[in-house]
Amino acid sequence: MKKIVFLFFILSFISFSSSNPFSHHSYNFSLDKVSLLNVKLSEKIGGRKYFEGIIKNNTDKKIVKAEVTVMFKDKNTPYHVVGKMNFYNLNPNERSTFFGQSVHVNNIKGDDFKVKLSEVIIEK
Repeated sequence: MKKIVFLFFILSFISFSSSNPFSHHSYNFSLDKVSLLNVKLSEKIGGRKYFEGIIKNNTDKKIVKAEVTVMFKDKNTPYHVVGKMNFYNLNPNERSTFFGQSVHVNNIKGDDFKVKLSEVIIEK
């Protein structure tokens, strides 16, 4: 009986604890020619945060390159550009998964971030 109670305790602790409060959140961004969907953010690992999700080409033309700028901020500071994510060769209306895209957040402790489309090259 003690083993069952202990196992229940361990399982409930694992189920309800998380070192990253955003680990179960996903974000959607509509950025004109592309959308970033179901974006998940990792906890900080060695000064970096990692993104995964889906990028969608919202056009009827091939996107050769889409560059997304990522900005983070602490509680009482303005947004700072911390990196860029580049995506290549997206066919018209294509959805493609991505993971391992990283940005260097240095000493920024907050998880408040935003993204903007900084460059798009469309095939003619």
